[in-house]
Amino acid sequence: MKKANWFALLLAVFCLSGCAAPQAETQPTQTALWEAGSVTELSQTVTEEGRTLILKGSLELPEPETLNHIQLALDEEALERFVQDYIYSAYPDAKKVAREDGRIEWVKEDGEQFLLSFSQDIAGDGYYLDVTRDLNGNNLDKEHTFERGYITTQIPGDLTSTAAEAAKAAGEEIARYSCFSFAPWNVTANVTEDGRGAYYAKLQPYFEGLPVIGYVPFGDISAHISEEGMFSFQGTFLLKELSREPIVSKCSLEEAAEKLKSDFLIRMYGDDKTMEVISVDIQYFAEFDIDNICHLRPAWVFTCQKPEESHPANYVFAYLMETGTLECFR
Repeated sequence: MKKANWFALLLAVFCLSGCAAPQAETQPTQTALWEAGSVTELSQTVTEEGRTLILKGSLELPEPETLNHIQLALDEEALERFVQDYIYSAYPDAKKVAREDGRIEWVKEDGEQFLLSFSQDIAGDGYYLDVTRDLNGNNLDKEHTFERGYITTQIPGDLTSTAAEAAKAAGEEIARYSCFSFAPWNVTANVTEDGRGAYYAKLQPYFEGLPVIGYVPFGDISAHISEEGMFSFQGTFLLKELSREPIVSKCSLEEAAEKLKSDFLIRMYGDDKTMEVISVDIQYFAEFDIDNICHLRPAWVFTCQKPEESHPANYVFAYLMETGTLECFR
């Protein structure tokens, strides 16, 4: 082959390789902000504007892909089952009425006296009261009604079950109509003048093992339990899952802790000097949109107390993992 032909062949090969369509760029994979299974230890004392934050706690970090944005909505089927079980089974002629505020109510009246009432709104928030079994007693543990984890040791009146047993049974019963499970958060004792007793239980909702917190209209569950069972309860429970999608985490636990160092000041008043972190965990923050869809988003949650208070209350700082946005409430 002549030298010119060799040159032409090399030129053609060069053009084919250099002029081919460019290869698609490889998209970089997202780097996780933390290593799953590792334990983050927080231990620091910070002073800002003359007020002190004692920041301490530890947390084992989860697999990022297990954290999702969950959407929930009113469970019409569960509502129907609840109404049949708690309303019509006891009062077949109970009336269903629509209220001006948009809530639906089922009532049983005897003349001008209500015997039973259950109201429900489109966001899954309900209130139930069987007046015929209502024990309007005095709270024997008033000083502990907002104390995290308090469960009374008193067994008032004619009760035979302990507070822990009664609250557990109430939580399991309510969970039959909900996508949440429930655990006792605070249980106090009530007693009437004639010696009859009841427990007042505040229940912590959980979704797939993570606690759920949120603003109104996401209402915490509370119930009154007598020897005859629950005669009153309220809160957001009649919900079911609509959808879920993985989140893209943009805020690590360390970054949330850095934010807390200055944000804690918004809950310090007057002569308050110290705030102490008593727990650090991951929770779902619940919030409703204008279409009454409940959104659960994972958040880093710091639960704090002021040691100087005679009966310390909880102050909660929640930082959404997706944005780092602070959701702060008591």
